[in-house]
Amino acid sequence: MEQENPYLSPTIPADETQSAKALGQEVRLPGISPANTIGPRYIAANIDGLFAAVCMLIALKANPLDYRFLHIAVAILAVLAYYFISESLFSRTPGKFLMGLVVRKFDGGKCGWREAAIRTAFRLLEVNPLFLGALPGSVLILISRNRQRLGDKVADTVVVLARRAG
Repeated sequence: MEQENPYLSPTIPADETQSAKALGQEVRLPGISPANTIGPRYIAANIDGLFAAVCMLIALKANPLDYRFLHIAVAILAVLAYYFISESLFSRTPGKFLMGLVVRKFDGGKCGWREAAIRTAFRLLEVNPLFLGALPGSVLILISRNRQRLGDKVADTVVVLARRAG
């Protein structure tokens, strides 16, 4: 069995590519391989959850007004800001950094403001404690060919090992 080159895109057998082209389907491969990211993504998500909770507590402590609705809004915005700011500036969150992961565009470019905004907005649906927690996002990552959650698919991004993205 041939070992996958970590610096090249994963390959699809020629017969699958030809049959997809014959059916008029677009065949796209990421510029970098998302292989072997499930375990590190799980650990990174837990680390990021802790960091986001700390950001949320700091934001709540800084809020002088005592209105329940305002506390809920501040908590949600602080958590979303954590993901949006870190992914838009660094193409990764601190948890992804610690686990050696990075968010890249499907063609291999860095994750920008637009992609980070889309990924963060879809996080409300996929990683929402009111809607089965992180289960929807996790299931999509497991069943997706490129290990993408819905936010990744819409933003046209993929989470890869940083050493493969370099």
